[in-house]
Amino acid sequence: MARKVAVIAVAVVLVVCVLTGRASSQADLGKITLGLAVSDTFEYLPAHAAEDRGTWKKRGLDVSVVAFPGEARMLQAFAARGIDVGLGSASGGLLAVSRGQDVRLVGAISSTISLSLVVAPEIKSRDDLKGKVIGVTSANAPTDVLVQKLAKGLTGSADGIKRAYLGGFQNQVAALKTHQTQGFVWTLDGIFQVEKQGLGHLLLNFGDELPDFAFESIMTTPQMITGRTDAVRAFLEGWYEAQAYCKANKEYTVALFEKKMEIARDIGARVWDLGAKAWVDNGVFSDHGLQAAGLFLVDSGLLKQVPPVETWVDRRFLPIQLTK
Repeated sequence: MARKVAVIAVAVVLVVCVLTGRASSQADLGKITLGLAVSDTFEYLPAHAAEDRGTWKKRGLDVSVVAFPGEARMLQAFAARGIDVGLGSASGGLLAVSRGQDVRLVGAISSTISLSLVVAPEIKSRDDLKGKVIGVTSANAPTDVLVQKLAKGLTGSADGIKRAYLGGFQNQVAALKTHQTQGFVWTLDGIFQVEKQGLGHLLLNFGDELPDFAFESIMTTPQMITGRTDAVRAFLEGWYEAQAYCKANKEYTVALFEKKMEIARDIGARVWDLGAKAWVDNGVFSDHGLQAAGLFLVDSGLLKQVPPVETWVDRRFLPIQLTK
Protein backbone atom coordinates (compact mmCIF):
# COMPACT_ATOMS: atom_id res chain seq x y z
CA MET A 1 0.00 0.00 0.00
CA ALA A 2 2.79 2.39 0.94
CA ARG A 3 4.49 1.60 -2.32
CA LYS A 4 1.34 2.47 -4.30
CA VAL A 5 1.03 5.78 -2.47
CA ALA A 6 4.66 6.57 -3.21
CA VAL A 7 4.19 5.80 -6.91
CA ILE A 8 1.09 7.98 -7.09
CA ALA A 9 2.91 10.80 -5.29
CA VAL A 10 5.81 10.65 -7.75
CA ALA A 11 3.38 10.68 -10.68
CA VAL A 12 1.60 13.72 -9.29
CA VAL A 13 4.91 15.53 -8.82
CA LEU A 14 5.91 14.74 -12.41
CA VAL A 15 2.58 16.01 -13.78
CA VAL A 16 2.86 19.20 -11.73
CA CYS A 17 6.42 19.76 -12.92
CA VAL A 18 5.40 19.28 -16.55
CA LEU A 19 2.42 21.60 -16.21
CA THR A 20 4.30 24.32 -14.31
CA GLY A 21 7.24 24.02 -16.68
CA ARG A 22 4.92 24.48 -19.64
CA ALA A 23 3.22 27.45 -17.95
CA SER A 24 6.52 29.11 -17.11
CA SER A 25 7.81 28.66 -20.65
CA GLN A 26 4.63 30.29 -21.98
CA ALA A 27 4.94 33.10 -19.47
CA ASP A 28 8.60 33.85 -19.90
CA LEU A 29 8.45 36.96 -22.10
CA GLY A 30 10.02 39.23 -19.51
CA LYS A 31 9.46 42.90 -18.74
CA ILE A 32 8.50 45.79 -20.98
CA THR A 33 8.56 49.45 -20.03
CA LEU A 34 5.84 51.39 -21.82
CA GLY A 35 6.20 55.15 -22.27
CA LEU A 36 3.19 57.44 -22.77
CA ALA A 37 3.81 60.76 -24.51
CA VAL A 38 1.38 62.36 -22.03
CA SER A 39 -0.33 60.97 -18.96
CA ASP A 40 -3.98 62.00 -19.12
CA THR A 41 -5.57 61.37 -22.48
CA PHE A 42 -8.38 59.06 -23.58
CA GLU A 43 -6.42 57.45 -26.43
CA TYR A 44 -3.98 55.91 -23.96
CA LEU A 45 -6.62 54.59 -21.55
CA PRO A 46 -6.32 50.99 -22.89
CA ALA A 47 -2.89 50.86 -21.23
CA HIS A 48 -4.65 51.06 -17.86
CA ALA A 49 -7.35 48.65 -19.03
CA ALA A 50 -4.67 46.14 -20.05
CA GLU A 51 -3.20 46.33 -16.55
CA ASP A 52 -6.62 46.17 -14.91
CA ARG A 53 -7.86 43.21 -16.94
CA GLY A 54 -4.53 41.39 -17.13
CA THR A 55 -4.39 41.18 -20.91
CA TRP A 56 -0.59 41.51 -20.89
CA LYS A 57 -0.05 39.41 -17.80
CA LYS A 58 -1.93 36.41 -19.21
CA ARG A 59 0.43 36.51 -22.19
CA GLY A 60 3.48 36.39 -19.95
CA LEU A 61 4.40 40.08 -20.04
CA ASP A 62 5.25 42.26 -17.07
CA VAL A 63 4.48 45.78 -18.35
CA SER A 64 5.27 48.93 -16.36
CA VAL A 65 3.85 52.26 -17.53
CA VAL A 66 5.73 55.58 -17.42
CA ALA A 67 4.18 58.89 -18.52
CA PHE A 68 6.13 61.84 -19.94
CA PRO A 69 5.38 65.57 -20.25
CA GLY A 70 5.28 65.53 -24.04
CA GLU A 71 6.40 63.42 -26.96
CA ALA A 72 9.90 64.90 -27.16
CA ARG A 73 10.74 63.61 -23.68
CA MET A 74 9.34 60.18 -24.51
CA LEU A 75 11.48 59.94 -27.64
CA GLN A 76 14.52 60.97 -25.60
CA ALA A 77 13.75 58.05 -23.29
CA PHE A 78 13.77 55.75 -26.32
CA ALA A 79 17.19 57.07 -27.30
CA ALA A 80 18.46 56.47 -23.76
CA ARG A 81 16.92 52.95 -23.77
CA GLY A 82 14.73 53.91 -20.85
CA ILE A 83 11.59 52.50 -22.49
CA ASP A 84 10.89 49.56 -24.78
CA VAL A 85 7.57 50.59 -26.33
CA GLY A 86 6.00 54.03 -26.67
CA LEU A 87 2.61 55.57 -27.39
CA GLY A 88 2.88 58.73 -29.44
CA SER A 89 2.00 60.27 -32.77
CA ALA A 90 2.83 58.76 -36.14
CA SER A 91 4.23 62.10 -37.32
CA GLY A 92 6.38 62.34 -34.20
CA GLY A 93 7.78 58.89 -34.86
CA LEU A 94 8.52 59.78 -38.48
CA LEU A 95 10.26 62.99 -37.44
CA ALA A 96 12.40 61.05 -34.96
CA VAL A 97 13.41 58.56 -37.68
CA SER A 98 14.27 61.41 -40.07
CA ARG A 99 16.66 62.72 -37.42
CA GLY A 100 18.46 59.42 -37.04
CA GLN A 101 16.53 57.81 -34.19
CA ASP A 102 15.93 54.09 -34.48
CA VAL A 103 12.18 53.67 -33.89
CA ARG A 104 9.39 52.11 -35.92
CA LEU A 105 5.62 52.37 -35.84
CA VAL A 106 4.10 48.92 -35.28
CA GLY A 107 0.41 49.61 -34.68
CA ALA A 108 -2.22 52.29 -35.26
CA ILE A 109 -4.29 53.47 -32.30
CA SER A 110 -6.44 56.20 -33.84
CA SER A 111 -7.24 57.07 -37.43
CA THR A 112 -7.89 60.80 -37.13
CA ILE A 113 -6.35 63.74 -35.29
CA SER A 114 -8.09 63.82 -31.93
CA LEU A 115 -6.79 67.24 -30.95
CA SER A 116 -8.77 70.44 -30.50
CA LEU A 117 -8.10 74.03 -29.54
CA VAL A 118 -9.61 75.47 -26.38
CA VAL A 119 -9.35 79.24 -25.94
CA ALA A 120 -10.05 81.91 -23.37
CA PRO A 121 -13.55 83.47 -23.39
CA GLU A 122 -12.36 86.65 -25.11
CA ILE A 123 -11.18 84.69 -28.19
CA LYS A 124 -14.22 84.53 -30.47
CA SER A 125 -12.75 83.51 -33.84
CA ARG A 126 -9.60 82.29 -35.53
CA ASP A 127 -8.65 85.84 -36.43
CA ASP A 128 -8.50 86.68 -32.73
CA LEU A 129 -5.59 84.24 -32.38
CA LYS A 130 -3.15 86.47 -34.27
CA GLY A 131 -0.27 87.42 -32.00
CA LYS A 132 -1.66 85.39 -29.07
CA VAL A 133 0.14 82.68 -27.07
CA ILE A 134 -1.13 79.11 -27.33
CA GLY A 135 0.10 76.26 -25.12
CA VAL A 136 1.48 73.11 -26.77
CA THR A 137 3.13 70.03 -25.30
CA SER A 138 6.65 70.20 -26.78
CA ALA A 139 8.55 71.52 -29.77
CA ASN A 140 7.63 69.81 -33.07
CA ALA A 141 5.01 67.62 -31.38
CA PRO A 142 1.69 67.49 -33.27
CA THR A 143 0.25 70.11 -30.92
CA ASP A 144 3.05 72.48 -31.92
CA VAL A 145 2.89 71.72 -35.65
CA LEU A 146 -0.88 72.21 -35.73
CA VAL A 147 -0.54 75.68 -34.24
CA GLN A 148 2.22 76.51 -36.73
CA LYS A 149 -0.01 75.44 -39.62
CA LEU A 150 -2.90 77.45 -38.22
CA ALA A 151 -0.65 80.49 -37.85
CA LYS A 152 0.60 80.19 -41.43
CA GLY A 153 -2.95 80.10 -42.73
CA LEU A 154 -3.94 83.15 -40.71
CA THR A 155 -0.83 85.31 -40.93
CA GLY A 156 1.49 83.78 -43.53
CA SER A 157 4.05 83.00 -40.82
CA ALA A 158 4.42 80.04 -38.44
CA ASP A 159 5.22 82.55 -35.72
CA GLY A 160 2.06 84.58 -36.28
CA ILE A 161 0.72 82.73 -33.23
CA LYS A 162 3.21 82.27 -30.41
CA ARG A 163 3.63 78.87 -28.77
CA ALA A 164 4.47 78.03 -25.18
CA TYR A 165 5.95 74.56 -24.56
CA LEU A 166 4.21 73.51 -21.36
CA GLY A 167 4.02 69.72 -21.34
CA GLY A 168 1.13 68.11 -19.47
CA PHE A 169 -2.48 69.07 -18.94
CA GLN A 170 -2.22 70.65 -15.50
CA ASN A 171 0.51 73.00 -16.73
CA GLN A 172 -1.69 74.01 -19.65
CA VAL A 173 -4.66 74.78 -17.40
CA ALA A 174 -2.50 76.76 -14.95
CA ALA A 175 -1.11 78.92 -17.76
CA LEU A 176 -4.60 79.58 -19.13
CA LYS A 177 -5.91 80.49 -15.66
CA THR A 178 -3.11 82.98 -15.07
CA HIS A 179 -3.45 84.48 -18.57
CA GLN A 180 0.07 83.42 -19.58
CA THR A 181 -1.59 81.77 -22.57
CA GLN A 182 -4.85 82.42 -24.37
CA GLY A 183 -5.54 78.78 -25.15
CA PHE A 184 -3.97 75.36 -25.68
CA VAL A 185 -4.22 72.26 -27.86
CA TRP A 186 -5.43 69.06 -26.21
CA THR A 187 -7.74 66.10 -26.57
CA LEU A 188 -11.46 66.44 -25.89
CA ASP A 189 -11.29 65.21 -22.30
CA GLY A 190 -9.22 68.25 -21.39
CA ILE A 191 -11.27 70.61 -23.52
CA PHE A 192 -14.50 69.54 -21.83
CA GLN A 193 -12.94 70.00 -18.39
CA VAL A 194 -11.90 73.55 -19.23
CA GLU A 195 -15.39 74.35 -20.51
CA LYS A 196 -16.96 72.87 -17.39
CA GLN A 197 -14.77 75.09 -15.20
CA GLY A 198 -15.72 78.16 -17.22
CA LEU A 199 -12.12 78.86 -18.20
CA GLY A 200 -12.62 78.74 -21.95
CA HIS A 201 -14.44 77.22 -24.89
CA LEU A 202 -13.80 74.93 -27.83
CA LEU A 203 -12.81 76.94 -30.90
CA LEU A 204 -12.01 74.22 -33.44
CA ASN A 205 -11.41 70.49 -33.92
CA PHE A 206 -8.31 69.75 -35.98
CA GLY A 207 -9.75 66.33 -36.83
CA ASP A 208 -12.45 68.02 -38.89
CA GLU A 209 -9.72 69.34 -41.17
CA LEU A 210 -7.63 66.14 -41.24
CA PRO A 211 -10.15 63.27 -40.92
CA ASP A 212 -8.05 60.42 -42.40
CA PHE A 213 -4.76 60.72 -40.60
CA ALA A 214 -2.43 58.25 -38.88
CA PHE A 215 -2.36 59.85 -35.46
CA GLU A 216 -1.77 58.07 -32.15
CA SER A 217 0.39 55.01 -32.67
CA ILE A 218 2.42 52.31 -30.96
CA MET A 219 6.14 52.42 -31.62
CA THR A 220 9.19 50.43 -30.64
CA THR A 221 12.76 49.84 -31.79
CA PRO A 222 14.08 47.50 -34.49
CA GLN A 223 16.08 45.81 -31.73
CA MET A 224 12.86 44.94 -29.90
CA ILE A 225 11.17 43.82 -33.13
CA THR A 226 13.92 41.37 -34.07
CA GLY A 227 15.32 40.53 -30.64
CA ARG A 228 12.06 40.17 -28.69
CA THR A 229 9.56 39.40 -31.44
CA ASP A 230 7.26 37.31 -29.25
CA ALA A 231 7.18 40.00 -26.56
CA VAL A 232 6.24 42.71 -29.07
CA ARG A 233 3.52 40.51 -30.54
CA ALA A 234 2.15 39.73 -27.07
CA PHE A 235 2.23 43.41 -26.17
CA LEU A 236 0.20 44.33 -29.26
CA GLU A 237 -2.32 41.55 -28.71
CA GLY A 238 -2.76 42.61 -25.08
CA TRP A 239 -3.20 46.25 -26.06
CA TYR A 240 -5.82 45.60 -28.75
CA GLU A 241 -7.72 43.17 -26.54
CA ALA A 242 -7.95 45.85 -23.84
CA GLN A 243 -8.83 48.52 -26.41
CA ALA A 244 -11.61 46.33 -27.84
CA TYR A 245 -13.05 45.86 -24.36
CA CYS A 246 -13.01 49.61 -23.74
CA LYS A 247 -14.69 50.21 -27.08
CA ALA A 248 -17.45 47.70 -26.33
CA ASN A 249 -18.06 48.62 -22.68
CA LYS A 250 -18.82 52.29 -22.14
CA GLU A 251 -19.67 52.07 -18.44
CA TYR A 252 -16.45 50.23 -17.58
CA THR A 253 -14.36 52.64 -19.65
CA VAL A 254 -15.90 55.77 -18.19
CA ALA A 255 -15.35 54.42 -14.66
CA LEU A 256 -11.72 53.57 -15.44
CA PHE A 257 -11.23 57.02 -16.98
CA GLU A 258 -12.42 58.57 -13.75
CA LYS A 259 -10.27 56.30 -11.58
CA LYS A 260 -7.01 56.54 -13.52
CA MET A 261 -7.16 60.04 -14.99
CA GLU A 262 -9.62 61.79 -12.65
CA ILE A 263 -12.02 62.61 -15.46
CA ALA A 264 -15.57 63.23 -14.23
CA ARG A 265 -18.04 60.68 -15.52
CA ASP A 266 -20.18 63.14 -17.43
CA ILE A 267 -17.10 64.31 -19.33
CA GLY A 268 -15.80 60.76 -19.77
CA ALA A 269 -19.09 59.70 -21.31
CA ARG A 270 -18.94 62.54 -23.84
CA VAL A 271 -15.35 61.67 -24.73
CA TRP A 272 -16.17 57.95 -25.13
CA ASP A 273 -19.02 58.80 -27.50
CA LEU A 274 -16.63 60.66 -29.80
CA GLY A 275 -13.27 59.03 -29.15
CA ALA A 276 -13.94 55.29 -29.02
CA LYS A 277 -15.05 55.15 -32.65
CA ALA A 278 -11.69 56.58 -33.75
CA TRP A 279 -9.78 53.62 -32.28
CA VAL A 280 -8.37 51.25 -34.91
CA ASP A 281 -9.56 47.73 -34.09
CA ASN A 282 -6.75 45.66 -35.62
CA GLY A 283 -3.85 48.13 -35.60
CA VAL A 284 -3.68 48.45 -39.39
CA PHE A 285 -2.47 51.77 -40.78
CA SER A 286 -4.14 53.13 -43.89
CA ASP A 287 -1.72 54.15 -46.63
CA HIS A 288 -3.54 57.44 -47.04
CA GLY A 289 -3.36 58.12 -43.31
CA LEU A 290 0.39 57.51 -43.21
CA GLN A 291 0.92 59.74 -46.25
CA ALA A 292 -1.16 62.45 -44.59
CA ALA A 293 0.99 62.22 -41.44
CA GLY A 294 4.11 62.57 -43.57
CA LEU A 295 2.79 65.49 -45.61
CA PHE A 296 1.81 67.15 -42.35
CA LEU A 297 5.55 67.46 -41.60
CA VAL A 298 6.48 68.41 -45.16
CA ASP A 299 3.90 71.21 -45.23
CA SER A 300 5.24 72.45 -41.92
CA GLY A 301 8.81 72.59 -43.26
CA LEU A 302 10.10 69.90 -40.90
CA LEU A 303 10.73 67.41 -43.72
CA LYS A 304 11.68 67.91 -47.35
CA GLN A 305 9.74 64.86 -48.52
CA VAL A 306 7.92 61.84 -47.13
CA PRO A 307 10.37 58.92 -46.96
CA PRO A 308 9.39 55.38 -47.99
CA VAL A 309 6.93 53.95 -45.49
CA GLU A 310 9.06 50.86 -44.80
CA THR A 311 11.77 53.09 -43.27
CA TRP A 312 9.50 54.18 -40.43
CA VAL A 313 6.65 51.64 -40.27
CA ASP A 314 6.96 47.89 -39.61
CA ARG A 315 3.75 46.02 -40.46
CA ARG A 316 4.87 42.45 -39.77
CA PHE A 317 2.55 42.07 -36.75
CA LEU A 318 -0.54 43.44 -38.50
CA PRO A 319 -3.42 42.88 -38.61
CA ILE A 320 -3.79 41.92 -34.98
CA GLN A 321 -6.10 38.91 -34.76
CA LEU A 322 -7.52 38.21 -31.34
CA THR A 323 -8.82 34.78 -30.38
CA LYS A 324 -12.25 34.68 -28.80
